[in-house]
Order: sequence, then structure tokens, then C-alpha cells
Amino acid sequence: MKLFLINKVYAFVDKILSPTIKWILEGKIYSVLQMLQSGWRYSLWKARLGDLGRFSVIHPQVVIRAPEHVHIGRNVAIAEFVHMRGYGGIYIGDYSIIAAHASITSVTHSASIAGANFRDTNVVKPVIIEKNVWIGLNAIILPGVTIGEGSIVGAGSVVTHDVPPGVIVIGAPARILRHLGE
Repeated sequence: MKLFLINKVYAFVDKILSPTIKWILEGKIYSVLQMLQSGWRYSLWKARLGDLGRFSVIHPQVVIRAPEHVHIGRNVAIAEFVHMRGYGGIYIGDYSIIAAHASITSVTHSASIAGANFRDTNVVKPVIIEKNVWIGLNAIILPGVTIGEGSIVGAGSVVTHDVPPGVIVIGAPARILRHLGE
């Protein structure tokens, strides 16, 4: 029934309105649909996550395991295809952005238990991403890491140790490239 009505509206637009007005209306309709979809996704994640701050956006195709242990602040943007494993806790500060295909994990396996099956050696440590952090495309954040306020993790970096505030880190393993403001 909805599809029938939508087709009738488009038929009316085609016959009556000029191509320019049609283009504007289609853009507005698309924008409204995007807003509705975004609000629906926010509500879904809000119910599942430990916390989800106002005005935060989680784009489609984000995978979050153990979402009840993931806490996301206000005005955070998480791009498509980000993977998070929240078993040990993930805390993302306000105004942070996480680019597509980044991985954040708070669980790993111990290699120090001789003779044990790796599957049985889970080690959980929280990941803390402070305020206004930018995590680049394909970056990997490992368990137990704290990324300081205002820092940038370069694309493809593997963060194995804490990152101080206000720096840019790059590489695998990530190392400080420079301090911001220099």
C-alpha cells in the first residue's frame, strides 16, 4: 500500500512539477528518510549499549560484541564497518570520531600459559578513548590501551600501548609522529 502511494506521488510530481522542483523534493525526501533511519538506529543501539550519548552517530554495518560493556559519549561518530569487542569494557569520550574499518578490542588471549588451549586463555582489559580523539581508517586498538584527549591515531596504525594526550601516532606498532600544535 505504501509503495502504491509513493508511486502515485512520484507520478504527480512527474506530471505537474518542473524537473528542478522534482529534484529538490527528491533530495528532501531522501534527507527525511536518512534522518528517520538514523534515529531508528540510534534507538536500537541506545537500548543495547552500556551508554550512548546524545547526538552520537553509529553508521550501518558496525559490529559490536558485548555491547553492554561499551560506553559511548556525546557527539561521537562511528563510521561503517567498525568492529568492537567490548568484553573488557570500551569507553569512548565525547566528540571522538572513529573512521571506517577500525577495530577496537578489549579481549585477547594469553600466550604465557604453557600447554593451555589459546581459546581458554581470555584476557580482558578495558580500552579508554578520551575526549576528542580521531581514530583513522583501518586502525587497530588493542586491549588495555588508553588514548589521550585530543590525539590522532593514523590510518592503519596498531596501538599496543597508551597514547599520551595531544599527539599523532602512526605505524605498527604505533609510535608518536609529533605533538599537535608543533
